[in-house]
Formats: sequence, C-alpha cells, structure tokens
Amino acid sequence: MSEAALSSKQISVLIDEALTKRGWSVRQCAAEYRNRYKNEIEGNRLPQVSKDTVYRIRTNNFEVINSRVVALSNFLGIDVFKSNGQIFPKPLSPSKFASEFARVEELVEKQPKLEKTIKSLLREITEIAAA
Repeated sequence: MSEAALSSKQISVLIDEALTKRGWSVRQCAAEYRNRYKNEIEGNRLPQVSKDTVYRIRTNNFEVINSRVVALSNFLGIDVFKSNGQIFPKPLSPSKFASEFARVEELVEKQPKLEKTIKSLLREITEIAAA
C-alpha cells in the first residue's frame, strides 16, 4: 500500500467531521458501508468494516493505515493519499474548559434533547467571541 499523505490523527479528524456532518453514529456508518458495498465485501474485493473499526478510526485508536482505513475513508469521500490542501494545526494544549465541556457532554448523553440547544449556545458564544 502506498504511503498516505495524511497522518492517522488527520484521518481521524476528517472521519469524525464526515460522520458529524452526516449525523451518523459509528454503528450507522458501518451499516451504510455494508449496505453500499455488500457485493464487493462478499466477493472479498473490499474489507469488512464494523462499528468497532469505525470507532477506532474515528478516535485515532489505530497505527497502520490499512485497507479498512482507506476503504472507510474513500466511502466518506476522504482521500488519504492527498492532503487536499487542508492545513492541520498543531495539537492544542489541554483546554482550560475541559472539565466544563466534559460535564456538558455528560449532561447531553443523559438528556439528548439538550443537544440542539447547547450547540446553539456554543455557536452563539463563538460568534460573540469572534466579534
């Protein structure tokens, strides 16, 4: 396999963005992949991709950019062999608000109805800060 132009971290960021943009969970992504490529998977022309595989790739819990990473990336419209001119910033230092964000995410997991409201509030905060 050729050397990828993107690092595993960059691929994870792009996979996460693609799933978020589509509103897909890792389970739904794996199911969509299997539905779309059923014949190719059965004919061993494409690798199987499970929800666990999607999760590991999304969370940067992989080291080798193998056929599964490439297949999932291609399925989501990401070319791991081109940088697409996108500049990836240096990793940020730990957030000063990490504990607050963790608490908010915990609340949203317990009360999913809050997600849209909290996203809206965060968007407004960033708009105010950017002004």
